[in-house]
Amino acid sequence: MVNLNLKIPRYAKVAADMEEKINSGVWEKGSIIPSEKELEKIYGVSRTTIRKAVSELESNNKLRKVQGKGTFVTLGSIIQNLKQIYVFSEEMRKLGKVTSTVFVGIEVIKDPKIAKKLSLNENEEIIELKRLRCDESDEALMYERTYFSKLEHEYLLKVDWNSRQLYKFLEEEANIHIDRATERFKACSLTVDEAKKLGAKVQDYGLLIRRLSYSNNKIISYSIITAKGDSFEFEVELKI
Repeated sequence: MVNLNLKIPRYAKVAADMEEKINSGVWEKGSIIPSEKELEKIYGVSRTTIRKAVSELESNNKLRKVQGKGTFVTLGSIIQNLKQIYVFSEEMRKLGKVTSTVFVGIEVIKDPKIAKKLSLNENEEIIELKRLRCDESDEALMYERTYFSKLEHEYLLKVDWNSRQLYKFLEEEANIHIDRATERFKACSLTVDEAKKLGAKVQDYGLLIRRLSYSNNKIISYSIITAKGDSFEFEVELKI
């Protein structure tokens, strides 16, 4: 039971205790916390007080509500080392996190700027594969658009991307091993489409990642990845 004798708002004391549970690992990252009804009993306060406490922790990026599911402890920033090629699902698995990839769509487009990135003629047809990368509470963390030459990779249009991992498929089914990649990072404001896909607000800050993936020095794909600004940290080791 929370000590309510101190002259501090009740919701603030409840929020402080809940935050301590998060920081100490009693409530693990990505886990669902007790319901409002259960929290009322735990803390001996009203539901209004509980809601204010939860709102306080939401604003501090400690908790996140998922409609129809409950309130979850956020994962915090995911630290990614840039010394080697990384695959989102594999990196999250190393952290002990269960993740999911949501297939958004695949289509054939023409885009001179994308074609140039892929070293194609500006009128060549391009395959655009769109996916969302989500954490274990189904929160969308990244919105990925990956582009391929249709002439060389038309087989991708026939794949059920609801059940296949892109790089694993390329390796095992197309015999394409991605052995090198270059990335550029840029702070950005989320567009209307990106905000909708990521469950965020328009003009929220994000991280824009542009990646070229190679196999035997040949460009295989070009990706535009938009990540929530508070979801990732990137680490680079510098040697003198």
